[in-house]
Amino acid sequence: MGIKGKLETVSLPDLFQLLSIGRKTGTLRVSNEYSHKEIAFKDGKIVHTSSSKEEEFLGNFLLRKGLVSEADLGKALKVGREKGKKLGRVLVELGLAPEGEIAGWLRRQAEESIYDLFGWEKGEFSFEEGRLPPEGDLIPPVEVMSLIMEGTKRMDELSELQKKLPPPHTVLRIKDFFQTDVEEVTLTPLQIQVIPLINGHRAIGEIIEESELGGYLTTKAIYDLLSAGILEKVTGKPSAGELEDEPAILHSLIDIYQRIFFVIQNQLIKKLGPRAKRQAENAFLTIKKRYPRLFRGIKLRDDSLPDFALLEAKSLSLPPVIRFHLLLGGLSELVKENLTLLRDALGKNVKKETIRKIEAEVAPLLEERASTFQHMGMDEEMKRALE
Repeated sequence: MGIKGKLETVSLPDLFQLLSIGRKTGTLRVSNEYSHKEIAFKDGKIVHTSSSKEEEFLGNFLLRKGLVSEADLGKALKVGREKGKKLGRVLVELGLAPEGEIAGWLRRQAEESIYDLFGWEKGEFSFEEGRLPPEGDLIPPVEVMSLIMEGTKRMDELSELQKKLPPPHTVLRIKDFFQTDVEEVTLTPLQIQVIPLINGHRAIGEIIEESELGGYLTTKAIYDLLSAGILEKVTGKPSAGELEDEPAILHSLIDIYQRIFFVIQNQLIKKLGPRAKRQAENAFLTIKKRYPRLFRGIKLRDDSLPDFALLEAKSLSLPPVIRFHLLLGGLSELVKENLTLLRDALGKNVKKETIRKIEAEVAPLLEERASTFQHMGMDEEMKRALE
């Protein structure tokens, strides 16, 4: 017998408890406007999770935790695609992970994905009784009550941390002494992942929005860094949302990236012909899943480029505190994804040639607003996108 409902009327802890006490076997699907997840139960215990959020895929989870290097992960993913094997199995076969640790990694991945659900205030759920993934995809059973206790604890702690932190529009930067004496400071793995997002231009709300760690872990890292005196508030400098000519800046940003995509697409068409359209679609779908708030409702035009006019209007409808950096981050990731696909299809030399063409095309536009874009971190983001 199936169960359906909304998280606004039935809380996630109550739903999990119902399935656990009833010793249910089947798959629970939970979705909101941004993503969806599936949690498989067997005799009331959790035995599998899956998520549409790319940052929760096993490879990205292992990368964030420092359990594999980016080079090793790329190698393993390529072998997995070629041989049709699961990532965990490939890592073991390549000698990149001990076989005895894979089950533990999968369990931790499942737990983190479920903890993220406790922050969902709205959404829909449905339970399909009897449906389970293949036996080979199941993880050792996880007790539901321990997850409920930890998830509830995290949400309570998050609420307390939010009360202690400065307002979300507060811009943060790393203190100068930290930049010069980093060896004297001990950072946790979580703090190391959050530090690159703190550049003196992003507000707390922007940092949390762009972090792949989720709201709880990112907020905790920011609070701990502030408490340790590693971070400080920026005063006297407006954030992107407070600049009087922000619509003009957003328009310039769109114009620059539109030219970048023209160069990439021209190279793809010249080298691949009709296959270029499929490459553009693959790149766009990948980044659309990663930035649903920005790209929801945006489609590719007939020339395989995003609808930039609609994207500009969409960005202006977003909260001022996040829109510039969300737009910049989303477009930069799309450029990077396109260049990666171009490199895989045509080789490193074609990628280098394309980057040279891009730099020549956008140099005059970047020079026009050099001080503004530098202040807002765009120069750093561009370098990262064109690596």
